[in-house]
Amino acid sequence: MLRAWRAPLAAGAGAGAGARLRRGAASEAGGRQPLAEGGYRDSVLLPRSRFAAQLPGRLQPDTELETQQKSGFSELYAWQRRRKAKQEFCLHDGPPYANGDPHVGHALNKILKDITNRFYMMRGYKVHYVPGWDCHGLPIELKALSEVKGAENLSPMEIRQKARKFAERAMEKQKSAFIRWGIMADWENCYRTFDPKYEANQLRWLSKVTYISLLWIWNTCRKIWLIHQFIKSFFSLLNSETITDVIKIVEQQGTDAWWTLPIEQLLSKEAVAKAGGGHDVLDYVKGQDVLDIWFDSGTSWAHVLEGTEQRADTYLEGKDQLGGWFQSSLLTSVATRKKAPFKTLVVHGFTLGEKGEKMSKSIGNVVDPDVVVNGGEDHTKDPPYGADVLRWWVAESNVFTEVLIGPVVLNAARDDINKLRNTLRFMLGNMADFNPETDSIPPSEMYIVDQYMLHLLQDYGSKVTEAYKEYDYSKVVRLLQAFCSRNLSNFYFSIIKDRLYCEEEKDPKRRSCQTVLAEALDIVVRSFAPILPHLAEEVFQHIPYKKEGVFRTGWINASSGWKKPGIEEAIEGACAMRDSFLGSIPGKNALEYEVVIVIEPGLLFELMEALQAEESSSVSQLNEIMMASQTTLLSELPKEIPTDANIIKGTFLINLEGGDIREESSYKVIALPTAKAKCPRCRRYTSDSSSTPCPRCLKVLAGK
Repeated sequence: MLRAWRAPLAAGAGAGAGARLRRGAASEAGGRQPLAEGGYRDSVLLPRSRFAAQLPGRLQPDTELETQQKSGFSELYAWQRRRKAKQEFCLHDGPPYANGDPHVGHALNKILKDITNRFYMMRGYKVHYVPGWDCHGLPIELKALSEVKGAENLSPMEIRQKARKFAERAMEKQKSAFIRWGIMADWENCYRTFDPKYEANQLRWLSKVTYISLLWIWNTCRKIWLIHQFIKSFFSLLNSETITDVIKIVEQQGTDAWWTLPIEQLLSKEAVAKAGGGHDVLDYVKGQDVLDIWFDSGTSWAHVLEGTEQRADTYLEGKDQLGGWFQSSLLTSVATRKKAPFKTLVVHGFTLGEKGEKMSKSIGNVVDPDVVVNGGEDHTKDPPYGADVLRWWVAESNVFTEVLIGPVVLNAARDDINKLRNTLRFMLGNMADFNPETDSIPPSEMYIVDQYMLHLLQDYGSKVTEAYKEYDYSKVVRLLQAFCSRNLSNFYFSIIKDRLYCEEEKDPKRRSCQTVLAEALDIVVRSFAPILPHLAEEVFQHIPYKKEGVFRTGWINASSGWKKPGIEEAIEGACAMRDSFLGSIPGKNALEYEVVIVIEPGLLFELMEALQAEESSSVSQLNEIMMASQTTLLSELPKEIPTDANIIKGTFLINLEGGDIREESSYKVIALPTAKAKCPRCRRYTSDSSSTPCPRCLKVLAGK
């Protein structure tokens, strides 16, 4: 059964670059795939890839298991622990879940932790995923956790599995029965076990108990009594002065929902003394009162966190732990050493049904994560989605509030991943004849639009990295979707298809956009790898020039040299005029038109000259962006214009060097039906005859 959703490691772009482009119009009006006619079909370099555009749900679990095996998921945790790393990242896991099978709320928690760990591992940190414990649980299992041999090379999940086997063997040898996840501890940390033959009135040592309820529960060995103690409690009181360091809190509600009382409203020292409590650990007196049912679990930092600091980088649990493990961990640490056991606290909400209803076994709306991954007995009712769909659902949700799940949500997540697969398949398909080591073009020799895409990639990589650092995985998803849909599919892919398919295979112009596609593929895949590890490794297995997996080769590597002032203005200015052109021929094929652009002398005209040096061209960089059969660039209106010509007027604001250079330029765009015939090879209207290839295609064919 696939458990990748919970096996840690082992198993809109908004304002800024590109925000002013209306790229959707490009694919709508001119993004048709060139397909040669007649005998020229074999000369067109169409994409080739075995990577599936969509993966049926029934194949998803098996494909993910195969990917895990090929990529060595099971060895990944031990591998990263052995490598040399300057920095370490420690995520201290909270107490384990209670009785019963794991539900989707547990999956949400474990997936968030796994995404976090994978991100830091890819950034070169040595990741420690430290399991916590619940001291209402089986003490022998805690002992077993410390006695697993070779634990430093095992994943947390493997450690716990070995510990459970150790505990089960020990239980078989002992006569006393232990209650898994249920037994209480007294003040002296003495774990009591009871035999059914004893009556409640014989338990004299529990004389302070105000109420006892005896419940039958079923243990793996036999029926035993469970003793519930309901006794008076007291609370430890803190003020902000007792904490000597800063805690970063990641939760939507902020700190007002914290603890038993908000920190700013905690009682003064005089009030504490009056209440009979103490503000220093030395003031506590051992007695029969219970400090907190989470007290023992809250001391885990002192036993499992390494180093002199004994502080975890992150504690990440649900909001119910604000009054539980989060609080007891903070209290015990502050009381003994006046600092928190964690640097960052991440608080997530609970899972609800699709309509916002609370999940309940009696209602029958509890979602089993393994059923989501592998499907239920009836696949028409409970289809298999695979682990990545479940992980995408977690990442795209606003986990700092309540999170909804159901068939509609899961189907939408699957559709989102399929859209992403299509984008990835396009890039993979155009890498079949490309090797970055021998075929890459340096940025300085690239088309300007290609340089612009590198510029956007650098910006995208920076924003994604910051979103991961803020634990804002839904922002990562939004940035990913916006970049893939808006910048890549709708804009860049639509204008470079002619270059990719119809230029000569090794032409520098073609290699230029292939270089960008290789960088884009690498950056995009790394950006979603912590969220969709199976898809990321599947893509890397289909890249012909990649030798290692995505998780063993690091995080996003986008050069700061890709950021170039002025490059946005050149491309976005051209796109503004392209939008005016396409808007004047709604629903028609842009290739059937010539476009005349008239710009008053000034900075905008100079930028367009950089894209097209000659007055008229069908092969210039400007014409590629305009997606017309030919583009003419003028500084004043031509004398001969058809009387029925539609002249579109517009302005474009150039803003350079932080506002030091601002210039608003006027332009006019005129769309004219072309007099040329359609080329039978590239299908652009650039030929003198419909039976003869255009000059560009004739040159390519002559080279072949």
